[in-house]
Amino acid sequence: MATAFAPRELAFANESTFGDTTGTSMTYRIPVVSVELDDAWQRLADESIHVRMNASSPHVLGPRKGSIKFTCYVPGGNAVPSAALSASWFSTLLGNALGGASAPGFQQATTTGSDADTIVVATSGASFAAGAMFAVGIRGTGAGGRFGVVGSTSSGTTIQSLVAFPGSAASGVQVWDALQNYPTETPTTSQRFLLQWGASGSSYYLHGAVCTGIEFSILIGGLATCTFTYSGAVVTGPTTATFPTVAALSDCLKVPTMNGLCFFQAHATTTHATKCVTEIGLQLDLGTAIQETICGAGQYQTITGWARTKCVPKLTLKEYWDGTGNTSYALDGAYKHFLFQNSADVTGKRWGFYMPRMYQVDPVPMVEDVGGLMAQTTTWIGTENISPENATDLAKSAIRFAFA
Repeated sequence: MATAFAPRELAFANESTFGDTTGTSMTYRIPVVSVELDDAWQRLADESIHVRMNASSPHVLGPRKGSIKFTCYVPGGNAVPSAALSASWFSTLLGNALGGASAPGFQQATTTGSDADTIVVATSGASFAAGAMFAVGIRGTGAGGRFGVVGSTSSGTTIQSLVAFPGSAASGVQVWDALQNYPTETPTTSQRFLLQWGASGSSYYLHGAVCTGIEFSILIGGLATCTFTYSGAVVTGPTTATFPTVAALSDCLKVPTMNGLCFFQAHATTTHATKCVTEIGLQLDLGTAIQETICGAGQYQTITGWARTKCVPKLTLKEYWDGTGNTSYALDGAYKHFLFQNSADVTGKRWGFYMPRMYQVDPVPMVEDVGGLMAQTTTWIGTENISPENATDLAKSAIRFAFA
């Protein structure tokens, strides 16, 4: 009797040793929309000569590499924001891919004296790292429900934001760190994945998996998705594993993209200004150099290490026509900074990203029809925000993500 295709499990765990095929335990069972595993096991041709034209030799089993690609919804912090938020499955994957991660360690109430780009708190705000994104209060007027970005001038009880809020924060509103992910020069953590179906003997492991690409798709009014692509050192299976291996499916607290904002302004200008954007695309090009040696742990494994060579964010904005896309395209060397936030929700569903320094690239914006309205698409590349005062990977990073 045939077995239904639908019941599936995708689980992962961080590896302590790259490509260790003996590791099979999993930490998270993750909610995905789709998943594809490519078992790229090769059979090498035996080209020995024969005495007959139509004779040939069986191929020989060669290296067994693999890859996995999956799409999931983008969650927020996955818990009510506080100073005690822990890394979620999503921020774990993103942090391993980019190299940089930090969990909240600071929360307190505001006091009077705040303005559109300054938050005043009750005690020292030194726990906020330069360049970090922080969350403010609940949805409503002014700064409530929004993200800010700590500038290098924050000191004592004053937190200076690089991005101005729509208005001042009310007295008594809570301010806290967000879960942070950002690129570093030397990410080191690899994962192992388990993909299995309900039938016995249909479980596959991908060991030594490193992320080679991340793509966000953000449609206003819809649920944002993220597609991760991984290259793996070796595939093992099919075999039999407990189904499901991880009993509980991880939470994915999410809301449609609405009641948020797209801050867009000249680089280093804090004045609040927004873009009327209807669709956002974000691609992270993760250069990954693969090391192949004879020392693989698995029988058919040749990949024994890796190194990150780059992380280039590419932002695409489909916005209603205002003519500025062509104007900015014509300006050489003009940098902008951009902050996206999906929602002002405060039940663990808020997320966003900040690009402190980006420049416009091809193609030239042209008039498009979006629902009978004039629109244009602009494309931007993010680059590091290098300056003497930006001493850390977080403060330098070309893009940083926050979840609260």
